[in-house]
Amino acid sequence: MQSKYDVIIIGSGIGGLVSATRLAKSGLKTLVLEKNDIPGGCVCSFKRKNFIFDGGAHIVGSAGRFQIFDTILKGLGVKIDFINLDPAERIQFPSFKFEVPADLDNLKEELIKDFPKEINAINIFFDLVKKIWRRFSSGNFNDPMIKQFEDKTFMQVLNDVFVSSGLKAIISSQFIYAGNNLNEISALAMFLLLGSYLKDGCFYPRRGMQEIPEAIICALTNYKGKIIFNQEVDKIIIKDNNAVNLITKSGISYEADFFISNIDARKTFFELIGEDNITQDYLNKLKKLEVAKGFFLIYLGLNDSPEKLNKLRGFYFSCNNFDKDLDCILVFNPPGKNILHVVAPVGERIVWDKNKKANFENKILDKMQTFYPEIIEKIIFKESATLDTIEKYTGNTCGSPYGWSNIANQTLNKRLSQATPIGNLFLAGHWTQPGSGVVAVALSGWNAAGLILDKLKRG
Repeated sequence: MQSKYDVIIIGSGIGGLVSATRLAKSGLKTLVLEKNDIPGGCVCSFKRKNFIFDGGAHIVGSAGRFQIFDTILKGLGVKIDFINLDPAERIQFPSFKFEVPADLDNLKEELIKDFPKEINAINIFFDLVKKIWRRFSSGNFNDPMIKQFEDKTFMQVLNDVFVSSGLKAIISSQFIYAGNNLNEISALAMFLLLGSYLKDGCFYPRRGMQEIPEAIICALTNYKGKIIFNQEVDKIIIKDNNAVNLITKSGISYEADFFISNIDARKTFFELIGEDNITQDYLNKLKKLEVAKGFFLIYLGLNDSPEKLNKLRGFYFSCNNFDKDLDCILVFNPPGKNILHVVAPVGERIVWDKNKKANFENKILDKMQTFYPEIIEKIIFKESATLDTIEKYTGNTCGSPYGWSNIANQTLNKRLSQATPIGNLFLAGHWTQPGSGVVAVALSGWNAAGLILDKLKRG
């Protein structure tokens, strides 16, 4: 077994796979070590009975032609068959409903129809979203327009621009994709979310989310890169401020010239490397950054038609006071499947047991009966995942789905740099720049590989 590589990547989340594939395509001997028996991290699927569920992520933005994710996939030689979801989302409050078109300009026109008195504010706001998205797409995170929003919350921006609470509710309704604390979410995080999902539309891989990591791994192996499953890293050995090798929990040692960690940043530095090998300033920053709160997930296989279930896809709020974060649940139906994925925010760290899990699950199903009355009798299969479940499979602290919280002052350059105090160790994934979500972590993987190629003066 070869134990010396040019680059070793820890974790096969999308960021790790993108970085590994770009490096392998450039001719470097590349190895990915994954602790589980399937790749993808939060972008994965699993089978129960005759149903195939998506473990975490369930939509992708910026996957149309010439958009960020599409450009990255093409750069790796990866092709994925995406379905364009239209409407992008549905939003339901007790007093009104709204369908979000899969296009930013169409959304703007629909909002102008419903809120004609705020036409100027709507035009100003959507022009701002486009400008921020263009600057993000160019990679210029230090642009003055981006910098002016890095300390602002999205609610501050909405309150500055709009009057109507209904309008603000619609525009902010997809906040779950950025976190579950709406009043604290960064303005930049929401601008980027709107740009990613609405500038180009929402997409779903035709064969499910597992298609994404599998397609990238196919390219990786074609470029003679390697991935080993069921190999969890236990220690990274540091000498003279460089990583020289790592040791897995099964006792195997692997050497490399460069390393990329695509796993939990706290685990990387506090457990794998150890505090004695890290500067105090970096330790202080790690301890200060806030971890994103998580979600409770329910996977439902139903005796109902995919067409009917697709009409249930959307965000459901149990009250008109849209800024009460925990009153929202997200329901997603994979196209053509008799499946529902249900996502509910969890506002605090809970010590889960069977009773608490069952009670939380029943509370969510009770909410669902208000818009899907026959749900209980239609259930063929049901399984839930708590934050502990997510932490077990992904290794993310507290089951965090987004790494560091997307609160103001924790986005883009305010997250950890991809270069670290360890000279040959770099970061990819949602614990580093630019942020969370499939597109952001793919970009982080592309950029992490670029830092190594720059050091080696390769293209």
